[in-house]
Amino acid sequence: MSTYSKLLWQGTGGGVQETVYTTPALNTAVVRDVEVLNGTSSSLSFHLVVHGAPGFVDSTFALNSTIAAGAGWQWQGRVVVPAGASIQMPAFGSSVFVHISGYELGA
Repeated sequence: MSTYSKLLWQGTGGGVQETVYTTPALNTAVVRDVEVLNGTSSSLSFHLVVHGAPGFVDSTFALNSTIAAGAGWQWQGRVVVPAGASIQMPAFGSSVFVHISGYELGA
């Protein structure tokens, strides 16, 4: 089933790079929106990585040079995440809040 808007993941950064979403078999996901709130006391550089599909080169997206302490930031676009590939988030700590939305297209 395809839904035009879907929450793919939301949560806080962890202590290590982690997989926060994996596209189900026989589907293709499209990331449309990433929102970040930096609740730390210092600025940070934010990005996400699409990783792991056979024949697919890892790519970094949702790049921002700096998000100031206490500030929010939004990325909008279209990034395709093929079946079996994942979105990984580097270790940003538990005071960085992230919301990733998009949609999944079935086979």
